[in-house]
Amino acid sequence: MYVFSSMIYKGSLIRGKRQRREISYRVWRKNDIKDLVTFAFHDKDNLMGVIEQPALTLDHEELRLYIETLARECDRFEYILTGEDVE
Repeated sequence: MYVFSSMIYKGSLIRGKRQRREISYRVWRKNDIKDLVTFAFHDKDNLMGVIEQPALTLDHEELRLYIETLARECDRFEYILTGEDVE
């Protein structure tokens, strides 16, 4: 299994329970409408975008699609949360 991931928002930037709840709600909504990218909190409460793909069936075109989609969706979500695209 290949796991592709990208950080969207550092957990250390989350200020208080209210902001955590608001971001969590947005994550839940995003996961409800997105099929390919999953958004979740991981190590140190960092918000990540993740795509998992079985290694045996991955070809060049799928790899390209996954990487481009992950980057685009994570950048969009970062912009929604912060108003800027940092990286």
